[in-house]
Amino acid sequence: MRISSFFVLAGYLAANAYVAARTSVFLHRNLPERVAKLISLLTAGVYSVFAMGMPLAHILPEGTARKLILRVSFGFYGIFIYLFSAYVIIEGLARLSKRFHRTERLTARKGNPKLIFGGAVWFGIILTCLMGIHHASELTVKHYAVQTDKDGGGRDSLRVVLIADLHLGYSVGAERIADMVEKVNAQDADIILVAGDIFDNTVEGIDDPEAVKASLRAMKSRLGVYACWGNHDVSERLFSGFSTKRLENTLRGEEMEQFVRESGMTMLADEVRLIDDSFYVIGRKDYENAGDGTARRKSLGELMAGIDTDRLVISLEHEPRFLRQNADAGVDVMLCGHTHDGQFFPLNIAIRTAWENPAGLKTVGRMTSVVTSGVGVYGPDMRIGTDADISVVDIQFAP
Repeated sequence: MRISSFFVLAGYLAANAYVAARTSVFLHRNLPERVAKLISLLTAGVYSVFAMGMPLAHILPEGTARKLILRVSFGFYGIFIYLFSAYVIIEGLARLSKRFHRTERLTARKGNPKLIFGGAVWFGIILTCLMGIHHASELTVKHYAVQTDKDGGGRDSLRVVLIADLHLGYSVGAERIADMVEKVNAQDADIILVAGDIFDNTVEGIDDPEAVKASLRAMKSRLGVYACWGNHDVSERLFSGFSTKRLENTLRGEEMEQFVRESGMTMLADEVRLIDDSFYVIGRKDYENAGDGTARRKSLGELMAGIDTDRLVISLEHEPRFLRQNADAGVDVMLCGHTHDGQFFPLNIAIRTAWENPAGLKTVGRMTSVVTSGVGVYGPDMRIGTDADISVVDIQFAP
């Protein structure tokens, strides 16, 4: 999402000020004055240190300090989102209830229900987010079975390992990628397909990039590793997940191209490959950001021209858009990422209204769509109500 950096910064600071102010009011209403002042000062001090990390990192040059601040800030970001949401919801409900409109000051006493409730909310949010931060690094493997009436060109079956949304950068580095590669290699893949967002808008932010490239080169498959670009595979500084550059200024840069080559991946940018004289893979540029300052890409019709549709056609695309158009054009299997399955509650529920296939398997006409939840994270370094996953797609050809 593209928006003025001024409005992003103003909104972020205003939202954090609101959280701090509501916390102070709550403490002063429910604790003795001196105790409330002391806890308010301590809470505000600690909270401010974390809250200011993201604005500070946005203006710092690349380096160790910026990396450290952003890694901490991405963890804090999730806590902030939930605290802000909790205060908005609670205040909204309070305004609807006359019982909560009472203005008399509550004194601190044992069993004070508001104090207990408020403490439970804070504790619950922090505990949930810490669990979510840990869960984000836990990769699951999901299996999908697909039947096709297409000729396999001598093949009975094809095992595709689909990964996406690595988001290499400040949150995802060498350790998490090594774990991913170990799980990928355990799947005995015929081919590995990477559905975009290899980077999180940066190469400089990657922890131990040479180790990451070495791990990626170690991915094993009989027919190779192919990839397409995603909307985050451009060099750009984001603020709180928002792009503050104009589209024409969002460029990929040679460092990302080189990183992919040195990682052993074959990039398909609006290109078609016939693999093993058996099936086609169409790798598409990203719908939102082609990486050259435009959103231009070849049409599906252009890419399908000359394809022998008696063979299986796999479309590898970052965003799961236009499923019906792909099915009508003759695509048999469409493999995507991008959605993260919402990544954390309640977005994991809301996302079902935004995408025809937010995650998992869906049949559209004669085509099968598979969308992986992805390996990495975007924005808050946590997953709540969703799993990071590797998708194994077993395709059975006609006998």
